[in-house]
Amino acid sequence: MTEPPYPFLSSENRLTFAFESISTERIIIKQVLYDQIDTIYYNLALVDVMSDGRLADDIVSNNQDMPKIIATVLQTMVSFFDKYPDKFIYFQGSNPVLTRFYRIIIDRELNKLHELFWVYGRRSDDSLEKFVPNGVYVGFVFALKS
Repeated sequence: MTEPPYPFLSSENRLTFAFESISTERIIIKQVLYDQIDTIYYNLALVDVMSDGRLADDIVSNNQDMPKIIATVLQTMVSFFDKYPDKFIYFQGSNPVLTRFYRIIIDRELNKLHELFWVYGRRSDDSLEKFVPNGVYVGFVFALKS
C-alpha cells in the first residue's frame, strides 16, 4: 500500500496496538488486538474503543479513512511478526459483507502483500488454500515470509 499508516502505540508484547482514526468530523480511537487461538495462530481484531471503554468490532464508523486504517493494520502485522515470526495471523470480518470487503482489499493489494507475507484463504469447510483473487472465503491467514 502506498498510503501512510497512522502513528500507533504498541503494548510491550506487541499484542495490542492503539491509534486514532482522524477525519474532519471526528476522531475515533481504534485498537488492533492479537488474541492467541492456539500454539501458532493469533486472531486479529480491529475494534473501535467506545466512550464507555467498551470495544466494538461491529460498528461501521465510516470515517472516510479506510486506506489509512488498512495501512495501519498492516504495519501492526509487521510489528507483530517482528516479535512472533513463526506464528500465523487469522482474521475475518464480523459479518459476511465485511469479510468480502477484506477479500477485495487483499485482491487489490496482493502483489504488495506477497512481498512480505504468505496469504491464505479459509473456505467454509475450514480448509486453507493459497489465496486466489475473487475466491470465496470466510477468513484469511497471513504468515511471514522468511
